[in-house]
Amino acid sequence: MSSVSISSKAEIQAASEVSHILKVVPHSGEEPAVGPDSFTVLDDGSVLISDPAQNRRARFSIVDSHAKFESQTPLPGGDKIVAAGATDDVRDKARLVSETAGTVHRLFSDNSSSDLEVSFVDRQRRLVSLVSLGTDEMSYTYVVLEIAARSSVVEVRRLIRKYNRKGVIVAEISDVPQQQEVSPQPEFREKSGIVYQMVVSADGVLINRWDTRQNR
Repeated sequence: MSSVSISSKAEIQAASEVSHILKVVPHSGEEPAVGPDSFTVLDDGSVLISDPAQNRRARFSIVDSHAKFESQTPLPGGDKIVAAGATDDVRDKARLVSETAGTVHRLFSDNSSSDLEVSFVDRQRRLVSLVSLGTDEMSYTYVVLEIAARSSVVEVRRLIRKYNRKGVIVAEISDVPQQQEVSPQPEFREKSGIVYQMVVSADGVLINRWDTRQNR
């Protein structure tokens, strides 16, 4: 996993760059936290982030695990995903069947479809949620599994699996961080075999990346 930090703390930035910092307003009393709430990955590998606290969307290029501010435009409002500039809505539909299984109805680029059987068998843990990140042009499907101890639903962990067209697991990501201040929608993106996660905290935004291109 590689990570790219985009800080929200002005003091670590040059004065001329203060306007380029993503703003996170921590929750106060009954007021929820406000911060970057959506993102997408562009074809050139840069990320476009919705920054509602500053009424804008900001684009950052990522080079050698460093983020560089490139440009910003006003938020058009409405749908968070649209506000972040995304056009690649996930068409796959995931369904939780039991504590050990689920299905993902996936659509391939050749317009065919099939049901992917997702299985999670563990004596101490159970499956509580299933989310598909979509199926790419190479027919690989990316699925987020939320799992919890059978004795409690408080401590939820997450796995991300990559399945091939035959339904075989070719990669599994187990070190998926939890959100802190704000829960972006979507939280994950997949682009060209790389899985991205946006984590928002009071310190700013962290873009985690897992490269699964070697797993086929």
